Formats: sequence, structure tokens, C-alpha cells
Amino acid sequence: MSPESRYRASGCDDLARPSTPEEADRCLSVPLAPHYEKAFKNYTGFSKALGIPSLAFGDQESYLTGVRVLDGVRFVSMNSSWFCRDNTDHQQLWIGIPLLRHLEASNRWPKQDIPCIGLLHHPREDFNPQEIHAYGNRPNVYDYICERCDILLSGHTHGEVREPDQIAGRALVFTGGHK
Repeated sequence: MSPESRYRASGCDDLARPSTPEEADRCLSVPLAPHYEKAFKNYTGFSKALGIPSLAFGDQESYLTGVRVLDGVRFVSMNSSWFCRDNTDHQQLWIGIPLLRHLEASNRWPKQDIPCIGLLHHPREDFNPQEIHAYGNRPNVYDYICERCDILLSGHTHGEVREPDQIAGRALVFTGGHK
């Protein structure tokens, strides 16, 4: 079965927003469906043109999600825009636990070996409630990230700038934005 037909069979043949965690996990599994990467081709091209180094995503390179270590600090960049569409994105976004687990399984993101800063464009409130709460055997994905980071930087808020919060008993979460 070709990669394209495998993704069509899984229900991930377009960029429609998943309605369940199971659907989100199928859509954001490794290897990532080509149409998800294609949606960001302008961003990837822009990054390459500026000479920005790619991120390590397992044994692959990516500009969309992955890890880079600089001066003994691990930076984990996560794409929270896979399913962004319009002004109705609130509580509709997914990060992709299979992508995060791939980073961990490939030893790109081990727990607490060196300082770690996570980068996530959207704030917690924009994620689907099933992404920020644990249900059944599926973890709270936001806590999963915070358990592995010392600092998490996010933005895209349209309200007040807040003092940092500590999440999962570990990460200081700094959410930037504007009033």
C-alpha cells in the first residue's frame, strides 16, 4: 500500500480537524502524512532561505517539529498549527502525541538529562480539551510536554500577559501575547 493510500485509508487524506484523540493520533503519526508537511512548504522554504538549521526528528530532519541542542540546552520545537484554520481554532488544535513519543523513543528528548526549553506557538487554552486532560490510557499531552521541559514558551494569546505558571510540577510556562 502506498503512503498516500495508507493515509486515505486512515481517514487523514485532507487537513480536516480531528474530532477524537484516536483520529488525531492516526493523523499525526510517524511517518507524517505528506499533505501535512506540504501545508507548511512556504514556511520550510523560508527557513531554509534564511539558513536556519533544521531540527532533529528521530533520524530525519524537519522544520516543523523536532529538537536542537545549543550550548548544552535542549530546545524542543512543537508544531501546534497542524489544524489551524481561522478564528474558530480555539479548543480545536492537537499537538500530536505520536510525534512527541517518536522524539522520546529516538532518544532526542530524554527526560531531565540537560536543561530543556519547549517552544509551542499556541497557549494551552487553544488545544482540544482531550489534549490537555488525561482520558483512559491516553496521557494529558500538555502535561507530557511539561514533565520533560524546564521552561515552556508559548504565545498567540489575545489577552493579558500573565506571570509564569508551573505545570506538571516541573515546567515554568511563559505565555506571551498582547493586550
